[in-house]
Amino acid sequence: MNSAKGSRGMARIYDVIIACTILLIGSAMAVGYALSAHQSEQHRDLVDLASKCLIYMDQQGVLANLVYRRESLMVQKVLSEVLPETVGYSFSVYSSGWKLLWMVDGHFKLGSTSSASYYLSGYNGTSDPRIVVLALSR
Repeated sequence: MNSAKGSRGMARIYDVIIACTILLIGSAMAVGYALSAHQSEQHRDLVDLASKCLIYMDQQGVLANLVYRRESLMVQKVLSEVLPETVGYSFSVYSSGWKLLWMVDGHFKLGSTSSASYYLSGYNGTSDPRIVVLALSR
């Protein structure tokens, strides 16, 4: 009889250990999912911000002038006005064959980065395609 009580006690200890292990694994998975969801939300925010910034600059008629005239100082001035201070940027201009023509950086750092691209087909009636890439970082 004494041996049967000891077996049941050991079985309950094993049950508790297995239950705690399952809870720890579940908690670790939930925390990992929450962190990845938060990081992907930040990534989407930067992509949206970069896209909206390029679209806004084009709608105002500023983007093509800055790109084709290679006005890097004006690009820095416009982006510093449009973007929050906590966001760094890298503004790059490529030919249609993805050859880098020129670029401007402003407090750009590696880490949480995202980018958006914009296609310009020409300027003042000329066919001279350019690809503009605005990369943002936090």
